[in-house]
Amino acid sequence: MWIVVLEYGVPEAGQKQKVMYDNRKSCPKEGRVSVIEKRKIEKNWLMNDVSTALWAKARSLHKLDEIELAKTSYGRCVYMSCGRTWDPQGWFWSPAKDCAKYARDLLDG
Repeated sequence: MWIVVLEYGVPEAGQKQKVMYDNRKSCPKEGRVSVIEKRKIEKNWLMNDVSTALWAKARSLHKLDEIELAKTSYGRCVYMSCGRTWDPQGWFWSPAKDCAKYARDLLDG
């Protein structure tokens, strides 16, 4: 599934992220959210799926020691800063923030 998301979803999700930047819209909250906020986050399903897929790709490439490819994927993931991923323990987290942390480590190291 993630390959399909990355193959077909990135341009549309990237355009949506750009519109949010251009219109100075704030990104959804992280952590535990209200039912109303959860519905709003879930409406951004494509951006959420693409950011999660980019996170998975970047982390996988990093673990495979494909550092240059990982850097590129981390950069794409960081751009999708408004994507959120649901944790089964009951909260949303930001793949972009996690990717930024790992990208920073690669650049510093």
